[in-house]
Amino acid sequence: MKKKFHVAFGLWSLVIVLLMSTTFNVSASEKGAANGEKAEYEGWLTEVADTRNLDINPVVTGQILNYDGGQAAKNAAVYLQAWPSSEKLGSMKEGDTFDLVPIAKTVTDANGYFKLSIDPSIDISDLWSEDGMMDVDVVAWTESGTVTYSFTIEPTQKDSENNPSGAQVNPTTGQIVNAIGVNLQLNNPAATTVDGEEIVYEVDTGLYTEVGNTSLPTDFSNGCPTTGTKLVQNLGDRLVNVGSIHTATSGKNMKFTYSGSASSTLGVGISSSGKYGSFSSSGSVTRSRSNTTTWPWYTSATSRHLDTYFSYGKYCTTTRSPGPSFSWSVRPIKHEGGTNHRSVSVPTTSSSYCVPYRSAGSGGEKASTKTITWSNGAKLSGAIGIDLSSQTGYTTNSKIEYVFKTAGRLCGTHDKPNGSPKRLVMRSL
Repeated sequence: MKKKFHVAFGLWSLVIVLLMSTTFNVSASEKGAANGEKAEYEGWLTEVADTRNLDINPVVTGQILNYDGGQAAKNAAVYLQAWPSSEKLGSMKEGDTFDLVPIAKTVTDANGYFKLSIDPSIDISDLWSEDGMMDVDVVAWTESGTVTYSFTIEPTQKDSENNPSGAQVNPTTGQIVNAIGVNLQLNNPAATTVDGEEIVYEVDTGLYTEVGNTSLPTDFSNGCPTTGTKLVQNLGDRLVNVGSIHTATSGKNMKFTYSGSASSTLGVGISSSGKYGSFSSSGSVTRSRSNTTTWPWYTSATSRHLDTYFSYGKYCTTTRSPGPSFSWSVRPIKHEGGTNHRSVSVPTTSSSYCVPYRSAGSGGEKASTKTITWSNGAKLSGAIGIDLSSQTGYTTNSKIEYVFKTAGRLCGTHDKPNGSPKRLVMRSL
């Protein structure tokens, strides 16, 4: 599903993470911003229209604060940069370079607030993935610091609640219909909050064996491109938690399926050096499954976390203004398939979140609402020093099926099963 925007476009070779070393020329209009005039930066993304001069729906809104969150970052330069589609990322080999594409820009007001709308004069049709999604970074810069937050613009989907507070596009018209609201702190990506987002984080405690590429380049600077963004290292196929099954007693069967147009929201790591242990979590992007992946029916008392494999890449962006400066990110490339399961303890549940199934042979499925977000669901610590997050919502293509061979109760960890239970546990009456 590729959107077609009939507008002219020229790819710009300026790479967009203006971390630390970038200097903007301040024009007279910015110097007069305190008097109510509009702040500007000379020579900054001149081919991109300032959102303040556009009257179209924004894709992201929010506020930029200083590091401690106590003071607004007024007159901060804020822009949106788009990554290649997931299909193009998946076809790249180590050493391949490409340009990130600036598609929106603005400057924060006196209270640090901003909104970004995609410039309609820019042709973004080749940036959408086949399933209608686009990965972007919102980047804010001042002389005192910078911050980057990654997210995916997704198509509106009636059968999924996986991204109710995220940026959404109408797949028919190509119009943005829902903006993501973010609150960012300079040099402190961990403090980012998303408006309206109700995420329940848990730590994945299941044991696992490290897989994928854990070798580290000895000279990070030499691994970066002269200009642009480069796939410096393919980190290989990494275990990612996409589901769980929990049956506390025998006579209770449960199965998880990851198929069709199922997708997972996976964390992104950023670093100014690329060195092991220097990465911080900063946003997430969405990846669809590449093939149907199923686990067996679990027919005895058991509790498992269920993994599949996604490939991940380490990218370096070089900015030579005045430069050179380097910024690094680690993000998922694509779903590779495969299965794994790990034994974990049965989660506790409140009796008020349980419903009885008194008829032997009865059952059902859970195919809607969000699941748990595992703060360490994507296993990358052996390669970069931290694990990244993972979350897969219940949909018609990513679902739990359950059958009570003997009477019992179906319980949610955070709500009743027909609400937003996060995880489901089968128990005896």
